[in-house]
Amino acid sequence: MGHRRTASTPLEELAREQYGQDGWGSVKSEEMHEQLVHSASQPGDPTSELDPKKAKRILANRLSAARSKERKAKHFQELERRVGDLQADLQATVQQAALVEQQTHQLALERAMLEQHVAALERATAPR
Repeated sequence: MGHRRTASTPLEELAREQYGQDGWGSVKSEEMHEQLVHSASQPGDPTSELDPKKAKRILANRLSAARSKERKAKHFQELERRVGDLQADLQATVQQAALVEQQTHQLALERAMLEQHVAALERATAPR
């Protein structure tokens, strides 16, 4: 595993200043790219000191991380939706099970009554 350095590059510091704690906030990838390109083209920008290849790689990594974050958020939303659907299904199943239990109890009472009625009829028609 690689060791991640803790020192900030000028590009990372600029991104933190403009976009928040993680360097990008909730800005969409396209907006992020436009804002970074615009700010990097200004005189005195700290990113102008970076090697263009390194700056391009850093930007590509940031954009990739932002896309990954967006995919993760969408996946999480989908999981939340599925949880909601499953909870609704569970509630419906619990209600159905309660109804079946009630019907089973009612049928058991009816059966007991019918058995008593049959027993009474058998006693009434039995030879003496």
